[in-house]
Amino acid sequence: MILHHLKFYLLIFIFIPSLIQATSLSEDNDKIGVLETKCHKADTMSCNKLAHIYDTGEIVKPDASKATKFRFYMCKYGDQNMCEYVASAKKKYGKLCESINDSDFKKCAILVRLLNETYDKDTALVYMKKGGNKGNQKACKFLEGLPKNKL
Repeated sequence: MILHHLKFYLLIFIFIPSLIQATSLSEDNDKIGVLETKCHKADTMSCNKLAHIYDTGEIVKPDASKATKFRFYMCKYGDQNMCEYVASAKKKYGKLCESINDSDFKKCAILVRLLNETYDKDTALVYMKKGGNKGNQKACKFLEGLPKNKL
């Protein structure tokens, strides 16, 4: 009888914390989903909260690229402070697009992807063309895959 109760309590101590953790993860995912929906509807406060969450790793694993993406959205939706941030990022990383060095170009590719995802497809293409004109093989490969009317 005592052994039966001990097994029961042991099972409870093992099962309940994992159940609580699963519920918490689900709530966190829901929170992020709601914030993303609001952000994509031009709610800059939600975009800012998402940038903070991805910067700090408060709810999810830190991801600087995602944090930056939400800052780019803030600029797209009219936040002038974030537009200054975006301009600074373009200046800093745009120069790397002219490099034939693959590690530099990886940073350029991140900028291009963010621009393409958020609002500035034309500038993204300009940066890729710069890399292609300098002979960066990855940029050339990317450009080869585009329809001719995009070039």
